[in-house]
Amino acid sequence: MQIRNFEKTNNGKPWRAHETFLIEKEILGYLKGFRGELFSQHPFWSIISARLKDVVVCNGTYRGMPLPTAATDGEVIMVNAQWFLGLPAESRKPTFLHEVGHNALGHPFRRGDRDCRLWNESCDYELNLILKELGYSIPKWLCDDKYKGMSAERIHSILLKEREEQEEEPPDNPGEDPEDGGSGEGGTEESGDPSEDLEGNDEGSQSDDSKGESATGDDDSPAPGDCDEPGQIWDPTSPEGDPLTKEEVSEKMEELAKDIQMASTISKQCGKGSSPSLQRSMDRITKPKMNWKKRMDKWVRDKGTPSGRTWSRLDFFVK
Repeated sequence: MQIRNFEKTNNGKPWRAHETFLIEKEILGYLKGFRGELFSQHPFWSIISARLKDVVVCNGTYRGMPLPTAATDGEVIMVNAQWFLGLPAESRKPTFLHEVGHNALGHPFRRGDRDCRLWNESCDYELNLILKELGYSIPKWLCDDKYKGMSAERIHSILLKEREEQEEEPPDNPGEDPEDGGSGEGGTEESGDPSEDLEGNDEGSQSDDSKGESATGDDDSPAPGDCDEPGQIWDPTSPEGDPLTKEEVSEKMEELAKDIQMASTISKQCGKGSSPSLQRSMDRITKPKMNWKKRMDKWVRDKGTPSGRTWSRLDFFVK
């Protein structure tokens, strides 16, 4: 049975039940084969992928939410069957590896209250440069060498500043007479100038209502056909579909850090090292920078506010 037969017979119509079963089985076979290849080529990615579940979606929605391409929420890799079948054969494995990479870097758990669509783009920039270092082709995906070595949080800060600068710029309508004063009804032209290199915060804050907007259909969630390939990052949820709390997200990150350390050790034992960019990204999870301000705030809350004390320098008077 050839998958391309279903591509020809579907023509945008829903597949019949027996076709759906065969398609799911065939695509799951592809993904299982990719995992087997990864074990010999990239043991690190193979071990990380073993903690994930694969789901093939034939009707375009998953848990009531649109799935135009592929997505991951830290627990599951979801693939739109029709979209996957339309990919060139050489793009299918990088697509699978891309979704595994989002989980290896903890992207679903690091968004916090950042803009969902902009966070997706930031994570793609961070991850695709790593895949490029591994020798994979990046077909029309977000990839720019100016972000090399940066965390998704830092990239998000840069993209956010660029967007704010573009929104502040007056409309640029070359066809209008300058004397007209510009009514502002015309669309603004996006600026292509890169933003200055900002010192972004690598520690993603988590909010209690960290439900993925891409999963709930809120205003900043990617709509069908309005997302960059190869997929989306959905915020993690409980088995019941509820958003995770800060404590639950922290626990997930701790579990991921242990998996990363184990996968990295096994990969080195197999003679497969990590690229510099991947190593930096792993260190951000396994060796996070300590935020002393948050530590001191927590200490003060636990001990109580000191009375009559100050952090100012002592002024001793010696007679």
